[in-house]
Amino acid sequence: MPDSISVHFASPAEMLFTDPQGRKLGKDPVHNVEYNEISGGVYYQESIGNPFPESSSQNDESKNIWIPEPVSGQYDIQVIGTGSGDYALDILTYDQTGNSKDITQTGNILSDITQEFELNYSVVSAEQTKLQRIVNIDIKPGSDPNSINCKNRKEVISVA
Repeated sequence: MPDSISVHFASPAEMLFTDPQGRKLGKDPVHNVEYNEISGGVYYQESIGNPFPESSSQNDESKNIWIPEPVSGQYDIQVIGTGSGDYALDILTYDQTGNSKDITQTGNILSDITQEFELNYSVVSAEQTKLQRIVNIDIKPGSDPNSINCKNRKEVISVA
């Protein structure tokens, strides 16, 4: 298999990839814009049927991205909540020699919250590929009480 990045995402959220050259692939639900700027890249959704039609839960959709022959470097990933619930972000990368690396990130998302990740991809060695979650913390020193504003959780946590 040639070098590629394949992503499967199951969640009440959308995902938006930005490659090292600034090109985007995925969907921004805030502005209702779907991007397809990465050459050869594909973004698509698949419906997951409800095996229990008598229950009131709605069908969920999984989102998928495939990028053939990606460039090495940092890919910025935004997970943008369209509802609240658990998610699984599964990333499978292949390098130019066909070696692969599978990365799974699980978590919880809230509606209208954006979580950010960095995928550092290497076309030379899949083993060097790393995924990191970016967490923004706003500390208010000198406030009474001292607190941390956890923007991803929409709450303030008191500290000493």
